[in-house]
Amino acid sequence: MWYSSKQWGKTVSLALSALMLAAFVSCGKSNKPIANAHDTAKATERSISMATFEPTSTHSQSTTTSAEETQAATKTNAAKKSSRKTSQTQATQPTSSESSQEAVKPYDGFLGSARSLDGTTVVFSIFASDLSVQWNENSQTDAETMKDTLDNLWRGTSYLTEQVANFDKTASFIYDWEKDPDLRYTASFDDYLVTEYGDKYDLQRDWVVANIDTDAVKARYHADNAVYLFFFNTDYSNQVNPWTLGYTNCSAYDVEFCNIYVKFDDVFITPPSTYAHEIMHCFGAHDLYYANAYISQEYVDYCKKTGSNDIMYTVNDGKWIINDFTELDAYYVGLTDHCDEVEKWGLAKSEHLA
Repeated sequence: MWYSSKQWGKTVSLALSALMLAAFVSCGKSNKPIANAHDTAKATERSISMATFEPTSTHSQSTTTSAEETQAATKTNAAKKSSRKTSQTQATQPTSSESSQEAVKPYDGFLGSARSLDGTTVVFSIFASDLSVQWNENSQTDAETMKDTLDNLWRGTSYLTEQVANFDKTASFIYDWEKDPDLRYTASFDDYLVTEYGDKYDLQRDWVVANIDTDAVKARYHADNAVYLFFFNTDYSNQVNPWTLGYTNCSAYDVEFCNIYVKFDDVFITPPSTYAHEIMHCFGAHDLYYANAYISQEYVDYCKKTGSNDIMYTVNDGKWIINDFTELDAYYVGLTDHCDEVEKWGLAKSEHLA
């Protein structure tokens, strides 16, 4: 989940504690809190401050376009389309001599559709209309917005690939629906899905199961994981932030998806850093900016005091991601089996070690 600059200097209210107690869901044999359900009451939601947008010197780089970012953008824009295609590391189609079935591990339901960032992940883009917002594919404006999501997805997944490599692992992403139409879908729901509550999981999960042949696409690319991004064509008046549901929230949530609301909070277009942040949720990463069943209040306070730039604590606006992918993030997404901060701050064990 991501918060805006309108939340400068505010503090978490006591109402958040009561809201978190009410935000538990029962699914199968698991009673885990919806990770982002704390963001459901607007008065409470607006009381949480994300460090990127706190007016402190340690985060001034996050509120403006840095010189590094400008230079990188200048060098990259001309080759953006070709770079996007080559960024799908080790994501080429298998040759005819390869057995696609050998690359697909038998599904046991453990950890949901996104198991570990160490591997190949297929990312499905679903442009969803509901009773409040719609996509019009005959609209040039909507077509450009759709293309923008692809560019942001390239930037977000490229960041993750680079960060995972720092831990001697390999993460590749198959996402380019311009190259493969099987990665792009449109959906229409007779319900309201631009909502702060994650109580429509079954509706979206059932749509995925009925309309996407995930196993076939994974087999074609020898992929290990699948993530589903539902894009909603919200305008700036939208006050609902992007959020994710998956195995971390409930062991019965085998289809792991993110709801990306393309504009929100009066001024923001959802940036690439949010794409990376939300995709990391699918693999087990936890929000670090509020106390929950996994993250202690002491650690939240520590992040705030030290001006943490961890991407699960804060995200930056702009086209280039300048947030940190930390040892703790690596631990929670399955890249490592140990992190000193877990024991030091009394944090929950990684789902990959359960």
